[in-house]
Parts: sequence; C-alpha cells; structure tokens
Amino acid sequence: MSIIKQAFFIILLAAILGGGLNVIRHDRVHWISAQVVLPVVDPTQPDSLSEFSHSSTPNGIPLTAVEKLVGKGAVVIDARSAELFEEGHIPTAINIPFENLGPYYAKLSTIPKDTIVIAYCDGGDCELSYDLAVYMIQKEYRHLYVYQGGWAEWEASGKPIAKGREP
Repeated sequence: MSIIKQAFFIILLAAILGGGLNVIRHDRVHWISAQVVLPVVDPTQPDSLSEFSHSSTPNGIPLTAVEKLVGKGAVVIDARSAELFEEGHIPTAINIPFENLGPYYAKLSTIPKDTIVIAYCDGGDCELSYDLAVYMIQKEYRHLYVYQGGWAEWEASGKPIAKGREP
C-alpha cells in the first residue's frame, strides 16, 4: 500500500473516531450552529415576568422589558469580552465575559441569587448571554432573562450608551 493510501486511511480513521467521540460527549462541538430560540416574556402582561422567572431555562425579553426591569433594579450583565464592553455597553451593565469566566467568579458571586438578572451580548447569532444565563441557572440563580436584541438592537435604537471600563 502506498504512503498516500496509508495517510488517507489514517486521516479517515481519525475523523471517524473523533466524530464518534464528539457525538457522545456532553460538551460536544456543534458542527452546524442552531440558533437558540427562547420563549419571549410579554412585558405588557403584569404577571408574565413572575410566571417565567423560576424557569430552568432562561427566557428571552425584548427591549421594552429590559427598560422596565432595569427601572425595577435588575442587574444587567454584558457577556461579551472586556474589549467589546469598553467600546460600548448598556449604561447600568457590568461585564462578565462568558468566554473568560474564571477571573469573574468573585464578581458573579456578589449578585444575590434572587435578583432579577438580564444577560446580553451582541444579539443575532451571539449565544454568550444564553450560555451565561444557563450557567447561572445551574448555580441556582432564579430570575434570569436574555435580552435577545442585545447590544446591536440597543445601539441601533438610539438608547443611551456608556463606554470604558466599569467604575
């Protein structure tokens, strides 16, 4: 057997074994990205926020609900990188980048578990806020929401923005 055929078979075997292992792992790599679709809370209904607040998965909320909850003292978390946070963020937001969570555990632990928390990232296909919210639910936070429009919608809507690091 020629060296080219041997190389081909080794690569093919590695791909089959790697793909099989990926299928059975709980933290597998998704080959085709599926957009996360969250149930959306209707902010016009007085009881809708409390109805979904104890869910085992985060619920999506629109811009109007973000404003309503921020007015009630919700904690807003920007799940994007520190660099993107510094370039612009929702004024009341704190930065807890999901992709670099380790250095932010202490900050996360200062948020009381019964506080209303809104996580956001860039919007669209960005899943950092969803991943952070799922992580926080696993850590027993009870009132988690994901602002699905994210930074892109906030900025496009002409709402106030802040720049720089957190104070």
